[in-house]
Amino acid sequence: MREIPWHPAPTRRRVFRLRVLLTVGALAVLSTGACQAEGGDSLLVDRGTFIDAYVELRVAALRNQGELPEGRREEILRDHGVTDDQLVAFAEGHGAELEFMRDVWNEIEARIESAPPIPPQP
Repeated sequence: MREIPWHPAPTRRRVFRLRVLLTVGALAVLSTGACQAEGGDSLLVDRGTFIDAYVELRVAALRNQGELPEGRREEILRDHGVTDDQLVAFAEGHGAELEFMRDVWNEIEARIESAPPIPPQP
């Protein structure tokens, strides 16, 4: 007489489902950790905050011949409640979303172009 196994042998479909489940679980765990800065602050900022901070940084640099005075960058970032890491994380996190990022950069460009002109240097 043939014994009936306690657990049926894994089928290809079950193995595939298990692999998918483990992969999704691992990605969820890794993404949770990747979205936290050292101090526990979330690295994900919203689109508007990214644009506001980037535009102010760029305009300030343009008004100072391409370089910000010491401490000005940190001041601008602090005023917007973001860090360098958060700006980089936003760009990296949305980098694959081509239409989204195209719209972000188009808005940044439009806002920089509409900024008041740079005063002439004496």
